[in-house]
Amino acid sequence: MSEIEYHEGDVVLAVKGGTVIRGRLDHRAELKLTRALSSDMPHLKANGYAVTVIERAKPGLPTEPGAYRDKDDDLWLLDRNGKWGDFSLMELPPSEDDTRTPHRYAPFTRLEPVAETAKKVLARFMDVWVDSENSVNADVRQVAAEFGVTND
Repeated sequence: MSEIEYHEGDVVLAVKGGTVIRGRLDHRAELKLTRALSSDMPHLKANGYAVTVIERAKPGLPTEPGAYRDKDDDLWLLDRNGKWGDFSLMELPPSEDDTRTPHRYAPFTRLEPVAETAKKVLARFMDVWVDSENSVNADVRQVAAEFGVTND
């Protein structure tokens, strides 16, 4: 059985006999029991608590304006005012209650303009090539592999 991952903001339930503890995990994945008392998941488990995640934290959303692909590979746009637009529908979600809210489609991957990617590739190639004792072909293959370029 695989180990459960715990993340900041997850709501967990820890049960041992008649003792039930429910709470939201902090940034250290600790469960705040009271203001002065907290416990991490390994400690609770070591003391015989069965710990269950009952609600996963909402994934964080990007804040940099630009174009993004969601988990389903659909296109979204984030404008300078922090408003999300579902590019596949050519509209903005009307409210947080709408089924097309960005949180439901996270994680997002930022789409980078070709010129930015080319600049990174050329800068990396120069870093590799300047101090290299390899042939240029070997250096090109190394950088190509780092950026996911194959001969396919």
